[in-house]
Formats: sequence, structure tokens, C-alpha cells
Amino acid sequence: MLARMTTQRPTDTNIRISESADLLAAVPHLLGFHPLDSLVVIGLHGAEPMNIGLTLRVDLPPPQHYDLLADQLAMPLAERQTDGVVLVVVGGDGSPDEPPCAALMTYLEAAFADAGISVLHRLWAPRIAEGIRWLCYDDNDCGGVLPDPTATPLAAAAVVAGAVTMASREAVVATLAPVEATTLTRRAHLLEVVSRGSEPGNDTATLGIERLTTVRAAIECAIDEPPILTDEDVLVLMDALADHRVRDACLVQEDEDHRLGAERLWTALVRATPSPERAEPASLLAFYTYLRGDGVLAGIALEQAEKADPGHRLTVLLRESLLAGLPPHHLLKACTNAADRANHLLTQERPS
Repeated sequence: MLARMTTQRPTDTNIRISESADLLAAVPHLLGFHPLDSLVVIGLHGAEPMNIGLTLRVDLPPPQHYDLLADQLAMPLAERQTDGVVLVVVGGDGSPDEPPCAALMTYLEAAFADAGISVLHRLWAPRIAEGIRWLCYDDNDCGGVLPDPTATPLAAAAVVAGAVTMASREAVVATLAPVEATTLTRRAHLLEVVSRGSEPGNDTATLGIERLTTVRAAIECAIDEPPILTDEDVLVLMDALADHRVRDACLVQEDEDHRLGAERLWTALVRATPSPERAEPASLLAFYTYLRGDGVLAGIALEQAEKADPGHRLTVLLRESLLAGLPPHHLLKACTNAADRANHLLTQERPS
């Protein structure tokens, strides 16, 4: 029941709580897509105008899960030392004069009060679009009409940051849609043959260096344009990433260009690779997108990894980090240590 997505999209925009219509209109740009039948919790820091922090979204839950969900949502926001939140419901079974899920708001207020977080406002809109009437839970006289969502300061900040706002979460999922089933079936067979042919005990540091060099070369090529992968590309790269020293060494890239190339390569591999091997690039993609603030894509990539290989080590670590609302820089520090250890293991036996 916990939020499937977190996001900290880069923006220097502050918000005044009195500007409720602008904040509602900005929700799609905070999330990266237009939500439907959703609860959105916007974390805020400081005094007015406040800084927008961690934003969480979940599907509207059934009433029997209200209390559990409220406690779960409060935890990561408290970890981020959030001062206040704005609660937003989009969709649901509300009427023009009565917002839905009023009982959910009561549970949320109690959970956030226990965590020392103020609920600053509670808002509802049937959907986020220009001209749609919105209401407050707090005051029957509070409400209005939404402005154009593309004309808000947060929309402008998202454009400057290069972020794209999708029409729906399903549209984001589609960016990781796998190639045709026949191709995946063929590659699954080829990967199985390669795995059966691997010699036990051949996992040497020298071989690991060769594998890491192969992946780094592919990242370098992906800087200029997204890669188109052949069967041979997938076999070679997945053989390399199956060496967890190589996979962990790839957690950190030297500069922004190489981070872009790596994210493009992981995206291509997620689409091109069958299960369970897909978990390796999917977990790497989740890590990279979480670091740059695209919580939507991070959550979707993580779901792909979990589906491909339940219990996958890196996937479990990332899921725990997202559930706890771990700030990206804290996660980067932990994974930098893992990358340093991996590089040490790969080089300590390298022939001189």
C-alpha cells in the first residue's frame, strides 16, 4: 500500500500556501505525469514562501487501509524533517460540493501530527486541467478554478530542467515497454546457453576488468545517442553485468555525460533483456533516475526489477531506500562506497 513513487524534481521555485490553485495545477509537474484517482502528499520546508521537498503519490486506497497508509506515508516525510504537508486528492467519487475521502484526511492528519508534521492544507480536484473547479476540505467557501497547468512557475522550472510531464503513469510505463516477445524468447535461450557454457571458477579479476571495460565502452557510445542493441550486444553486456563487481562499479560515473550515457544504456537493456536478467539494468536504471530526481521512472524501473527477479540484492536495497524516503545524496554515498569496493576487488588481483 505504500507510495509506489517518490519524486524530488529539480526546481528553485518556492510556494505560498495561499496559492492553492497554482500548487494544485503544479502537481503533474511535481510527479512527472497527470495523476488519476490519487492521493498526493507534498512535503514543504521552511517559512512562507516554503520550499517544496519530497512528494509522494499513491492510488486512492480502500477505507480499510486508511490507517496503515497514513502511518506509512508519514515515515519518509519525517525522515526528511518535513515541516508541513499539503494533502491533495485527485479524482475519487467526489461531488461538485463535497470532496471524497474525508475519512482518509482524518487518518492522515492524525499520523502526521504524531510525526510532528503540520497539515497546512487539504485540497481536491476531480482532475488537473485548466478551468476545472477545485475545493478545500477545510472550508466550504474555499475553492476556485484551476489555471493552465503549463503556465505555472513549476511548469517553467520543469521545462528548464529538461523534465517531461507525461499524460499518465501508464505513458511513463510505456517508455520501458519490452521488445517483441519472440526476441525476448530467443535471447532468453541464448543467455541460458551462455550461462551453461560458463566455466566454474573463471570469475577472475582479469575477466572482471575486461567486462567492466566492455560496459564502459557501451556507456561511452550511448552518450551521443540512445543505443540499438543486437542479440550479441545483449549477451555480452548481460554477461558483464552478471558479475556483481562490474554491476556495482557501474553505480558511479565520472561526469554528467557518462551518467546520461549510462541511463540510456540501462533503459535500452531493460527493454531488450528477458527475465530474470532484466533485473540488473532495471535496478541500475532505478538508481540513476532516483539520483536525478525522477521518482516516477525510478519507481517503475524498480517494479520491473522486482518482477524480473524477486529478492534481487540491489533491488531490495533500493526499495528499502525509497520506502524510507532516503535522500538521494545519502543513497549516492552508500553506493559510492559499494562502487569503490567493487573497483578494489576488480583491481587487487590485476597482473602488473
